[in-house]
Amino acid sequence: MEHYRLALLVMVLQGTSSSAQTFSTRNDFNNAQGPDEMGWTLVRSDSGYLVIQACEDTMNMFLRVGLAHLSQNGTVSEIRSFGQDGLALYVGWANGTVRSPQGFALCGSTDDGIDNRAIVWQLDEELDSLWTLEPYEDTVDFSGGTMARSKNGVIAAVGGVWHTGQSGRAFLALVDPSGILQNLTEYGTSMRDFAVSVDTCSDGGFVIGGDSWLTGTDHDGFIIKTDAAGSQEWRRDLGGPYRDSYLSVISTSDGGYIAVGAYATYQSGFSTYYRLYAARLNANGDLIWEKQYGQQGSVNELSSVTELHDGTFIAAGLYPSSGGDKGVLLKFAANGDSLWMRTFRHPPLDSVFSVHWLRHVVEDTDGSLVATGSCNDGQQDLWVLRVDSFGCLVPGCQLYDHISEQPGTASKSELNFMLYPNPATGHVYISFRSAGRPKGEFRLYDPKGALVRRFAPTSRSEELEIALTQYPSGSYLICYVESIQGVRWAQTLIKE
Repeated sequence: MEHYRLALLVMVLQGTSSSAQTFSTRNDFNNAQGPDEMGWTLVRSDSGYLVIQACEDTMNMFLRVGLAHLSQNGTVSEIRSFGQDGLALYVGWANGTVRSPQGFALCGSTDDGIDNRAIVWQLDEELDSLWTLEPYEDTVDFSGGTMARSKNGVIAAVGGVWHTGQSGRAFLALVDPSGILQNLTEYGTSMRDFAVSVDTCSDGGFVIGGDSWLTGTDHDGFIIKTDAAGSQEWRRDLGGPYRDSYLSVISTSDGGYIAVGAYATYQSGFSTYYRLYAARLNANGDLIWEKQYGQQGSVNELSSVTELHDGTFIAAGLYPSSGGDKGVLLKFAANGDSLWMRTFRHPPLDSVFSVHWLRHVVEDTDGSLVATGSCNDGQQDLWVLRVDSFGCLVPGCQLYDHISEQPGTASKSELNFMLYPNPATGHVYISFRSAGRPKGEFRLYDPKGALVRRFAPTSRSEELEIALTQYPSGSYLICYVESIQGVRWAQTLIKE
């Protein structure tokens, strides 16, 4: 049986070899060791991926907006940033970048230590700044931008604004291609409304997602549908009696809407526990379904959602774990049923503190999924992850972990090995610091399928170093095998 499964896995790996490889990469912006680096948005480009990230100038401790170009294998090829001394720039924190006819449109905010101002940027295709616009300038106490979308040349940007003596309100700014503000509309019914997402609709209007503070202990997510001029057509508030999270919403190919966030399941004082949450509405804003996923935790959220080519959906976020919070990808069907859920970490990890968060995920042309966010084990860095259509870093993993097209659950016996670097020359490492010490053995197979080495970790090891100098170049297979369950993990290794 083991030989059959191994042969099947080899065929799966060979069958996917023509696609771009999976990867998990961590990048410290300009090697500055800044504490606040986070990938917020990922956009496909001809040569790979463009990631819009938060980063920090550690010399003067001001945040900047970073732009990182990554190749198809996850290698950072170019880095740029916007910012200046005395003025922090925050990129929109709800995957807020989009292609526009002139290049790329961004929405975020500035902070000079006294005032916060929402700001909209327009970059050209070479990532040079064409113009910036502050919708509120100096007329309010605070404004902050979170996301931009573009349709027919018009940039739609959203966020929140506070006027003197008034409650917080959500806003929608419509800007023409030359940076002229065409319309500015505000929305709000509670002590604080704040918009975090916007999408264009097939009828020319917009759909806005955010959160509403009804009281200090009762928050709901909201969805607002507007016409092309920004006038509100309808509003829906979703949530329970506790502090639910904001909603990130998209329009769907059938004219409806999908929203994701976090649903508060328990609350005591300042402590709130959540489960992952998604809801579907029809074109009129009527609720079709709403569902919760996974276990509850104090840190738990779906940050954004993307519709895939087959009408299913993929959401990225944060998921609780006893060994440190993990990034999560959740795929669900049009009816809300969970197809699979996978959680991820990027080694090496600090054994005491670890937070991994995926903010945005897109589908690549071959059906693979590429996500960005941050990994933090004492230093927070940009994190970019590419997995196959089953969410596997190891192609074919769905044959062995039994969570392919199954309800998303977190397994206590989860194997979270990481093989790096890959491709490799002299040495390769297998890290399993987040998975507990393996009780089986690792096996190395050469390009012809012959077993060339078998080895097991010592009782004190958390990482294996494997010398490759004696092996010729080629495609190898490393498997982890247990006596009863057989092959539990496998990954191709390219020896250069």
